[in-house]
Amino acid sequence: MPDYSLYFASTQPGGLTSSSESNDQRVRGARIAFLEDDASFAAPVRDWLIGADYVIDHFLSGRDCLSAMLSSKSYALGLFDWQLPDISGPQVMAQLHARGQATPVIFLTCQASEQKVAEVLLAGADDYVIKPPVYAVLDARMQALLRRSMRMFQGAPPESLGRLTIDCAHRTFLRDGLPVALTPRETDLAVYLFMHRGELVPRARLNQVLNVDPRAVDTRRLDVHMSHLRSKLGLTADQGFRLSSVYRQGYRLEYIGGW
Repeated sequence: MPDYSLYFASTQPGGLTSSSESNDQRVRGARIAFLEDDASFAAPVRDWLIGADYVIDHFLSGRDCLSAMLSSKSYALGLFDWQLPDISGPQVMAQLHARGQATPVIFLTCQASEQKVAEVLLAGADDYVIKPPVYAVLDARMQALLRRSMRMFQGAPPESLGRLTIDCAHRTFLRDGLPVALTPRETDLAVYLFMHRGELVPRARLNQVLNVDPRAVDTRRLDVHMSHLRSKLGLTADQGFRLSSVYRQGYRLEYIGGW
């Protein structure tokens, strides 16, 4: 994982519209692997991103992008086209994951159908943006992923939600002040869900957290782990939580309050 502390600054880059009174912190100078084989489409996107204080390495082929990302740990985020002439964007991402690289990836896609969105998320993508991108939307989604990655890198402080105290940095969970006994796999899953609270997390990504081969016959393993977490941590509506399954897509953990 790259050192996100090198990218954190409190000022806004030139060329971005923002309130002068805003105290929001912005991740600047993040190195982005931009994978797009259409040079005419890529040029204005690359130029805008450079103007927004990103460092852009543009790749025309999946193989070149994969080689560069495997040889360097300094990429903070991948911005990938879906279809490419050699290997596809999802194949590049899958090979990165298989080699232990967890660099977040946003896909650029021409299709906005529910089926395509589901396909993108099921492939393990962190987010997607419809082509041609609205730059403000693309920037907002990139910043959200970079801030999330930075929080994970630095270690989020303990947080109290209802009857739970969550310390993701130290991988501990207290319920009513008492430690909750989780298996190592359950702990991995719980930490990941709480770090992505409120987001729809794809099944493919959760299976990667569990180190489950996506080709495995036992497709219910994830659901069994989720059931155990719901019971052990009290992730139910009467306890102030909602852990919901979105059919064929993934899970979303939300804190709805009430405690």
